[in-house]
Amino acid sequence: MQFDENLFTSLPDCAKVGEEEAGIFIGGTENPIKKGTLAVWRSCKRYDLPYLKIGRSVRYEMGALREFVKSRRRTHTGENK
Repeated sequence: MQFDENLFTSLPDCAKVGEEEAGIFIGGTENPIKKGTLAVWRSCKRYDLPYLKIGRSVRYEMGALREFVKSRRRTHTGENK
């Protein structure tokens, strides 16, 4: 799949993206997070990743995705939140 990851840097925090784009933003183009994995995270409340549900569609705000990725950043394996 061809996808320009630089597109994300130009999107404002209020921009809404779908599950596929959210998965690419979190995991990158080489190892995107699958839509099914995001669905499990939502249903199990595994992570505090806000989303919008509009009918059957799920959308994520770029600001929430940026905060999520930032909150998962660690400097070593023994580090806790």
